[in-house]
Amino acid sequence: MRRVGSGAAGALLLAVFPCLLPAASTRTELLRRLEGDVGRAMSNASLSEGQIRKLTQARGTISASVSRRKGSDRYERNLLQSAINDVQSAFKNKKAFRAEDRKAVLDDLEQVKKAGIVAEPRAKQSGRGSTSPRPFPNPRTRYPRRLLLSGAPSV
Repeated sequence: MRRVGSGAAGALLLAVFPCLLPAASTRTELLRRLEGDVGRAMSNASLSEGQIRKLTQARGTISASVSRRKGSDRYERNLLQSAINDVQSAFKNKKAFRAEDRKAVLDDLEQVKKAGIVAEPRAKQSGRGSTSPRPFPNPRTRYPRRLLLSGAPSV
């Protein structure tokens, strides 16, 4: 059995149809590229100690997520989402990073978003309907109008 990606024909197929790549390798490649670009941008930027600590921790979380490859675990997904949010908030500052480094990281973040790597799963629907709190009971349904008008003692 011949693999899709072997030989010149396979390379041409993958160039024309990138969707033939396995999802796990694309996820891994995107996150590794993001981690590398963040590291490169950090080395060329002038950052405060807090920003350095925050971005270093985010890079560690992204690296750990790549090595574990457990995208279905809610705790891991939340950690990765938090790390990506930290990177996004740090790269909003246009003056701290070089323009080409900032653009590379923002492009990586956009690709991660498009790939749906950190997208929240849909909430499970319970059989009980809406999860919003119940409103206060209507006093008229509890004490019908005819009782209130009939002269019966009200409580």
